[in-house]
This record gives sequence, C-alpha cells and structure tokens, in this order.
Amino acid sequence: MDNEKITAKDEIPLLRNEIVESEKARIDFLKYKLMAIASLASIGLGFGAYQHNDIKIPADYVLCVIPFVCAYVDLICYHNTLRILVIANFLKYYDDPYEGYITKLTDARYLFNMEDFVLHWSSVVVSCFVALYSLVPFATDKTKGMTFLLVGLGTIVLHFLTKASYKNHQTALFDAAAKELKNREGDSQC
Repeated sequence: MDNEKITAKDEIPLLRNEIVESEKARIDFLKYKLMAIASLASIGLGFGAYQHNDIKIPADYVLCVIPFVCAYVDLICYHNTLRILVIANFLKYYDDPYEGYITKLTDARYLFNMEDFVLHWSSVVVSCFVALYSLVPFATDKTKGMTFLLVGLGTIVLHFLTKASYKNHQTALFDAAAKELKNREGDSQC
C-alpha cells in the first residue's frame, strides 16, 4: 500500500466486525467455562483415587482447580468486554447512530451487564461449593478439609478482587470517553 490514510469513517465497518468477533470469542469462553467446570467436577467427584506405584492421590483434589479455571476465564471475558467497550466508545465519539441510540436508551453507562453478572456470580457459587465440600472430608482428614476450605474462600476473594479491578477499568474507560466527548463538543462550539 502506498501510505493510504484510513479515516475514522473507513474504520467503522472494521470495528463493527471486531465487536462481533470479540463477542463470539466471549461466548465461546463462556461455553468453555461450563465444559471445564463439568469435566473437572466429574473427575473430582466420580472416579475416586488415582494410584501409581503405591502413591495414592485422591481425585477430589481436582475440585480445587475449578475456581482458578473460573477466575482465568472471567479475566479473559472481562478483558474482551473492555475491548468491546473501547470500540463502542470510539464509534460513539464518531457519531455512530447505533451507539448514540444505546446511550439514549439508558442512563447507565453499560446496558449489557447481565452476562457480567452471570460470569461473576457463577464463579463465586462454584467457589462456595468448593468451600462447602470441605465439610465432607473434614471429619476424617482435617488437612484435606482445610485445603478445600481455604481454596474455596480464597477464590471467593479472588473473584471479588477481579470484578473490582474490571469495574475500575470500566469506570476509567467511561470517564475518559466522556471527557473526550465533552472536549470534542467544546471544540465544535468554538
């Protein structure tokens, strides 16, 4: 290409496509999260112990991995949502009709937050189940019971810290976008 300059109007179809592809990836990750939880839970609850050369490893320790898998998927989905929101704010800045319409529909900054709600609370519930599972081995094996309890409670804290970090990034993005829109409107009035 010979130094062609792409304008904001030229970027809009590409960015719309980027939003669609990012949303598809996010939905895929939500499916993977569900499959990972189901797979790991079936291993942890269904197969008993693995034995190799006189070393016995209880399979239910696999349950301790599930909350960390949830946290990982949540982080990826939150990052993906932030990318979508950056693009949406860029489109709104350049007077995209759809983004302007969405802004008029609600006083809230982010209309599509039900997915985030389910994403966060499903992870918290899984961590609660791991913490509650600590009651099963606690009577016979205090160390094993404490492991499940600490992993469950620790990952509950981790999920809330992850959500808080995401909300802070989201607020910073919306504040910066609002400032840019206000600056643009001030420049156009001069």
